[in-house]
Amino acid sequence: MKKISILFMLLISFIFVGCGSSSDSNHDYKLSSLEIIGGTLDKEFNPDRKKYTVYVDIQAETLSLNGSPLNPEYNVHGLFNNKNVYEFFGENGEGFNSVVEHTVYVDNNENEKKGMYLFEFRLKYEDYKIEVIKVKSGTTSEENGNLTVENDYYIGKYEVTQQLWYNVMKNNKNGVSAEPSQNVYDLSENYPVDSVTWYETLVFLNRLSILEGYNPVYEINGEFNPDKWGDIPKSRNIEWDEVVVNGNRNGYRLLTDIEWEYAARGGKDGLPTKSAGSDDIDEVAWYNGNSGNTTHPVGEKLPNELGIYDMCGNIWEITFDWYISVYRSDRGGGYNYSGSYCIFPGKGNKEPYATESCLGMRLAR
Repeated sequence: MKKISILFMLLISFIFVGCGSSSDSNHDYKLSSLEIIGGTLDKEFNPDRKKYTVYVDIQAETLSLNGSPLNPEYNVHGLFNNKNVYEFFGENGEGFNSVVEHTVYVDNNENEKKGMYLFEFRLKYEDYKIEVIKVKSGTTSEENGNLTVENDYYIGKYEVTQQLWYNVMKNNKNGVSAEPSQNVYDLSENYPVDSVTWYETLVFLNRLSILEGYNPVYEINGEFNPDKWGDIPKSRNIEWDEVVVNGNRNGYRLLTDIEWEYAARGGKDGLPTKSAGSDDIDEVAWYNGNSGNTTHPVGEKLPNELGIYDMCGNIWEITFDWYISVYRSDRGGGYNYSGSYCIFPGKGNKEPYATESCLGMRLAR
């Protein structure tokens, strides 16, 4: 078991509402002070605010609050157990992005309930923001591949990192490792995740979509919730191979083969360079001639014209498309491959259930 230290943030919004007797007045529900233990307010306390957001370390045992309403007869206090709420989300699939209410009582000096306040919880990845870049539709020049993409899309600015993979995949119900990487393992240094399979990326992307409040794209056996897909296949699986892609949904997904190359070449206005953003692969890529035979943190080399990093080298990036009937397409080359794979078109392939230490991913939406 690898020892890890992760800061995983839970975004908690709570709104104060009166639920007491008709004798309760509005000023009972305004606070003159608010103390948070185990979390941090997003903005400085203001007595006129009725909604607050608190950032909480998921490793913390509890979050507690102590508030003083303007009416001194009442005290506000509450206790929230992170673990229980996280488990609730984890066990309910689609519930990752739903609002869960918890009560915080307003007690008088004799501890008689005079009303209640409500917490509203929503899980977010505020600590690991997912940066994406919009790629506009169009056609690259003849000298730059003559590729056409009909619709705009978003692409990850960086390769998916180990820390993001871990946060999404821990506690998954498909038997997928949350710590698959065979190279340098360090959740704090933005190393790309490696050693993942095409099948595993489908689980990751639908879980991430649910966590972030988007509509998941991939559907297997009529289910969008990957918790209901069963164990990850260890060999060819026709049901997983025939996954339905719902293009009208806004969740995360893999790039198509053409989308990958179109973005790597800089889109419709990209220059006809040999590699993604440069004719000199050492400027933009980690490969066997400069990597030291290991992956490197994302974003250390120069980006291409669109501001996308590591489109060539570091890790091979899984795309959605079939390469031939039994292999899925991978693009861009890897840290332990010849620099020739960092030069367009830079194509590779792998069975959807198989992986190697240089195989990772980049997300799209």
